Amino acid sequence: IKKTYSELANILTRFSPPAAAWMYMPLPIQSTPDQPKLKIKEDIIDHFGSQIVTAQSINKPFSKTLPQTDSLFAVAVDNRDALEKTLSLLHNELIAKNNPQAKRELLGHTIYLIEPKFSFPSLWGLTPLQNPPAPADSQKLVLAFTVTDTHLIFGTESSIDRSIRTLIDAGSSTIASAKWFNDAKTAIPAASGMASMQDNKAIAELLWWMLKRTGKDGNANQITGPNPTFLFPQMELDFSSLPEFEVVRKYFGLWILYSVSRQDGFFFELKNLYPPAVGD
Repeated sequence: IKKTYSELANILTRFSPPAAAWMYMPLPIQSTPDQPKLKIKEDIIDHFGSQIVTAQSINKPFSKTLPQTDSLFAVAVDNRDALEKTLSLLHNELIAKNNPQAKRELLGHTIYLIEPKFSFPSLWGLTPLQNPPAPADSQKLVLAFTVTDTHLIFGTESSIDRSIRTLIDAGSSTIASAKWFNDAKTAIPAASGMASMQDNKAIAELLWWMLKRTGKDGNANQITGPNPTFLFPQMELDFSSLPEFEVVRKYFGLWILYSVSRQDGFFFELKNLYPPAVGD
């Protein structure tokens, strides 16, 4: 991450020094009046490790009003104390200024809540992006982050809460114990620099439920999440007539993508692994 940031700064500087200026600008806060202002690279980027992880899970049982998926974004850290000191100051002075209730302690970790009106681009005077309106009866999502000994984690408050509890509880179930995950890992070389794995059964089950639910309700907008009817915008279909998902579950397998760095460049491979009963 440190090398990537430096190379990006070099590339932008060669094209246009003003375009790279923001990468060197100090943040508009400082810990005390007699100390220099915080800088992105020295006070944030230099404390990151070399790993980036994204994960998405599907919440069951499915609900029309509750979020159907939960996502996490994590960056490895080399110096938890230094990074958290900077991020805590950013949170106090910018993200949730004058709001002591925007953070809470949990099992030796601090969960920092991100107020809905806050947007990181607004730090430099840009207009924050507006999120699309959610259904009136949907559950309000609160974004948050925390710093652990190994990672800086972003996600919803509920997913951050679960992540901390999972880290502390040695007996908790993790993705490493899931059969599909271990099956997918066996198809990925140990030297891979990037890997993506997906359980297509889980994805298909959610989409299947959404299609059937749309048929029953007659209105896809009643469901919190993507509208499945975009696949058939000009057709009137009764998706409620679809069979139960268990009938078609056997036809879905695993999706795997990985890359390996070689002397002649990068090698990418995409695989679809199917259950033995269906065939390759």
